[in-house]
Amino acid sequence: MRAAVLGALGSGVCAVVMAAAVSSFRDLRAEHVAAHSWMLFPPGLTRLADWPGVVAARAPAPRMVLYAAADPLFPVTGMRRAHRQIADTYRDAPGRYTGLFFDAPHRFDRAMQEAAFAWLAEIVRGDPRQ
Repeated sequence: MRAAVLGALGSGVCAVVMAAAVSSFRDLRAEHVAAHSWMLFPPGLTRLADWPGVVAARAPAPRMVLYAAADPLFPVTGMRRAHRQIADTYRDAPGRYTGLFFDAPHRFDRAMQEAAFAWLAEIVRGDPRQ
């Protein structure tokens, strides 16, 4: 989630990838709170935004989320809800948000890394600031 916060607050960040860590607060509350530190639930953040809102805060800046659908730390219902919310925010910016679901536990494995690095290379090549 540090990448999401950096992407939301850092205007000089041209693209952000988040791996195996994006869900809505609503879906985390029930049985997933104990598995996380307080850093996933910053005091007061829910009054301002949900995690999908933080991820998409600088839309249409390029964002990629790699969802680990078998992750015991984040519920797949929350991942799907987050994906829908982020995609909805990016609906007028085709190609600027990519959300990929992997049948994987909580990790950033080779397949995820390859997807992330290929996406970043494409974004950086197409960004006139680079």
